Amino acid sequence: MIVGSGSVLFEMVRYLTEREPLLVCPRWYFSNAQPIAIRNALDYLVAALEQPESIGKLLEIGGLTRLTYADMLLGYAKERGLKRLLIPTPFYVPHLSAYWVHMVHRSPIRRFCR
Repeated sequence: MIVGSGSVLFEMVRYLTEREPLLVCPRWYFSNAQPIAIRNALDYLVAALEQPESIGKLLEIGGLTRLTYADMLLGYAKERGLKRLLIPTPFYVPHLSAYWVHMVHRSPIRRFCR
């Protein structure tokens, strides 16, 4: 997951944190990932162009820190001085989550949730 101003993930986390004091979160919201700053992702991509051995290869990149979406949302809330409550659910329903984000989020992220 790429994190930075303008990235879909960042905009979704920012928007939900700013608007929703209580979030019912599906199981996937608590799975670990290695978010990477958009600037670092761009550095990796430019460096890959300069390396002939990267041609035709799948390059996996990620940051050093393992976080969940919940960690990122709560971290953003703390930085903004907001108190947010997350209620985990045992369900893994990304399709329903996409519909929910589509309903509450008014930015370009909506085009990814159809």
